[in-house]
Amino acid sequence: MILEKNIIRKIENLHAGFAEAIHKDFTDAMGVVIDSEIAFVDQTTLAEFIMSLKNPCLSYTFDLEGMSERVIISYSNPVSHALIGKALGQKPDGAFTKEQRDTMTEVFSRNLKDLVSAWEPIQKFEAHNAELETQPEALQQESAPSSTVLLIALEINGPDFSGLMEISYFNDAIQPFSAAFAASKAPGQ
Repeated sequence: MILEKNIIRKIENLHAGFAEAIHKDFTDAMGVVIDSEIAFVDQTTLAEFIMSLKNPCLSYTFDLEGMSERVIISYSNPVSHALIGKALGQKPDGAFTKEQRDTMTEVFSRNLKDLVSAWEPIQKFEAHNAELETQPEALQQESAPSSTVLLIALEINGPDFSGLMEISYFNDAIQPFSAAFAASKAPGQ
């Protein structure tokens, strides 16, 4: 299922607010200005999204109460390595240690609160059942590889790194909110 362009624009506008929150979170966490903005929004298949991720990756799946499919947030290695390096004094080299995974889970928890807040003009969600995946193929879930997803990529830029943070929603899970989007005046509209 392909989403209508006006729905995609409103979702993009919601995530522009999310990008501002990420800018603040990452700037506070790293002690230097970190820019965050939407790099692109695309509809693709789950398989194509998974193939684009590095192995190992730092990706989280979670439920937003009321959405029929899990949502995925994935941090590119330049982003996760910079955040881990700042927090722990040493960047990852190969597989992520428990301490490194725990550090990123704290970052993810703050980011998840910001994402839930960004959606409030359309739907008040509660997030549940967050799980960390470090192997891209584990993100397959119970969905068909050909399932269409809406991918929102934020470009994160710091003084010595640049990378993406990607949010992936299954189109079928967004479709029930079409009426709410149509009735809303999302920020930036």
